[in-house]
Amino acid sequence: PIDLAAWLLAAGLTLPYAIHRRAPWTALTLTLGSLVAFSLLHYAPYPGISVFVLLFAITLHGTRKASVTAYGATIAAFLVALAAQPPGVARPADWAATLLAATVAWLAGANVRQRRARWAALEERTMMLEREREERDRAAVTTERLRIARELHDVVAHSMSVIAVQAGVGHHVIDTDVAEARRALGVIEDTSRSSL
Repeated sequence: PIDLAAWLLAAGLTLPYAIHRRAPWTALTLTLGSLVAFSLLHYAPYPGISVFVLLFAITLHGTRKASVTAYGATIAAFLVALAAQPPGVARPADWAATLLAATVAWLAGANVRQRRARWAALEERTMMLEREREERDRAAVTTERLRIARELHDVVAHSMSVIAVQAGVGHHVIDTDVAEARRALGVIEDTSRSSL
């Protein structure tokens, strides 16, 4: 009959899931201990759904080594729970289905963990490529600005040289050749407007 101990063991089978992220080994130990005790006391045929869910979650959130250890411990606990059943309760199909369900829960958790890790790696690579593209764009803008500054410097320097030479010519001939001084001032005017 179901008594207080059965309810406590049922709680021990299910409640540890709440702490599986912070304390996976405590959760697994409590759950597997409750599973074995539930089976040894013959309250009902061994319950397994909560154990499968916990194995999936530990595999999903843990490392590969931790998931393999959890899988091994779960299989061992199920073998004890199945062996503890009265004759005729655990048939060969139950053994196979239990081991298969535990394996599927473990493989599903590992698969989802790997997909999440791959997705995170892709997102990180995308962000890195975006940063590299932004750096290349900044470098291209800087290079273009430097090219423009050099060209501007060259144009202004050449124009100032022409203006200086023509101003010197105009100053030299202003008293003797007014037409030549006027031409020099015209060149100065055109050059300064063009460079401006």
